[in-house]
Amino acid sequence: MKGQRGKKINEAIIFFKGSGVLPVLFQVDGSDRIAEFGSIQCQHALKAPLLSMYRLSAQATLYADHFMMIMSVVMVGMAYQMPVGVGLIQGGGDTKFSMYLNLISVWGIVMPLSFLTAFYWKLPVEIVVIAVQSDQIFKCLPIFLRFKSYKWIHKLTG
Repeated sequence: MKGQRGKKINEAIIFFKGSGVLPVLFQVDGSDRIAEFGSIQCQHALKAPLLSMYRLSAQATLYADHFMMIMSVVMVGMAYQMPVGVGLIQGGGDTKFSMYLNLISVWGIVMPLSFLTAFYWKLPVEIVVIAVQSDQIFKCLPIFLRFKSYKWIHKLTG
């Protein structure tokens, strides 16, 4: 893997900082430069102005803050699996893979996990939201493996 100016990145470290996850790439090449991904920092910077536009109770503000943090992490997985899974794989003619993956993901993972977290274990609403959105992260690995196999490419014209 190459870093800036052609330098090799020897190690990747994920730091957990403050109230949210702060993923960074740490280059161990003597310069010790840090390159940050912007999704979570952008959410963290914009959440106060966004929430101030609404008159919310203290509990609603707390929930909205937690949901925004959860969605900023989920969006990282969604930003990969949606364009590759729907755009490339389905666009290449492999619609059965996407259908089976979505069926397994929704009915085999999301629905049972959401039901268990909400009604059986009676966990907090933040955990239920994580369970509902969990398929966005789970689908990344199968989509990546299918994309790298090139089995999704089909002849679509005459």
